Amino acid sequence: MLLRQYYQLGCSGQKLEIIQFFQQHSLIKTSLNCEKCQETMTMSEFDKRQDGYVWRCPKRTCRSTRSIRCESFFLNSNESLGDWLLTMLEWAREIPVTNVEDFVPLSNKTAIQMYQYLRDVCSWKLLHSPCKIGGPGSVVQIDESCVSKRQKVGPSLRS
Repeated sequence: MLLRQYYQLGCSGQKLEIIQFFQQHSLIKTSLNCEKCQETMTMSEFDKRQDGYVWRCPKRTCRSTRSIRCESFFLNSNESLGDWLLTMLEWAREIPVTNVEDFVPLSNKTAIQMYQYLRDVCSWKLLHSPCKIGGPGSVVQIDESCVSKRQKVGPSLRS
């Protein structure tokens, strides 16, 4: 899919297509079991929810519902999934957070929080997924000024 197509999807308001996009990328579950009866729930249209869909238990004696966002990256967010998609695109393109409101209908405060959440998720993933740098026969040189903050030397610290 081209970048333009992602933007069109995010702006389209086509809730089912946006949900399916996030399901394809494992950000929203593709199936869910009912907490009450352990029956496999189905995704059903539900206009009273922002996303337009919920997980619904098919068992007539149960019929419980859960948010389409349950157990997902988006669980505690009030922003639309379309806005999330657009914000993720801007974040991945390294667009400054101050410019996001030019592309996505969000307040600056909300955009800052979303960018921070995306950074936190990436940091967590990097910390919990060890990666090897280099290998047999290759020399890796890391400049410490790139990975650590420079210490400030003030008048009280000089000898």
